[in-house]
This record gives sequence, structure tokens and C-alpha cells, in this order.
Amino acid sequence: MALLALGIALTFAISIWRRNFLLPLRGLGIFAIAWILLGVISPWFVQQFIVNPNELVKEKPYIAHPGTDVSVLSHEQSRGILQSRRPLEFPHANL
Repeated sequence: MALLALGIALTFAISIWRRNFLLPLRGLGIFAIAWILLGVISPWFVQQFIVNPNELVKEKPYIAHPGTDVSVLSHEQSRGILQSRRPLEFPHANL
């Protein structure tokens, strides 16, 4: 998207000397279509066809350790830090 935006900016600069804004307007149209495809349809496609069919397997590492990053836990475990950590206690958890 950044390269596409840079290309559109370049067409705007070229259009100053050519005095024709048809090319930059086409570039903006292409940018809008790319934004819809990459920013809206692509995440929906991944959610519908990759995550939803196998949702529990994909999200299990995050559910097992809510609020923590799995990579941080594995790093701490590899360095032996995780065994020395005490679990957090919440006095009002049983309300």
C-alpha cells in the first residue's frame, strides 16, 4: 500500500507539468480498490476460511495464558525465570 501511495504521489507530481489530472485520479481509484481488497476483504477471508474452521487450535495458546505473550513465556521458561515466579493473587476474585 505504501508503494502504491508513493506511485500515486509521483503521478501527481508528473501531472503538474502535464496539466492533466486524469492519471492521478485513476491512481486514486486503484488505491481505493486496493484498500478495499487488502484492508477489508483479506482480513475477512482469513477469519472465515483459516481461523473459524480451526478456531480453538489457533487461539488456544492465547486462551491458556490470557494477557501474556506466548513468546515472552517461552523465553522466560528457557531462561529458568518462569519457575521462580509466583502466581498473582487477586483478593477479590471470588466475588
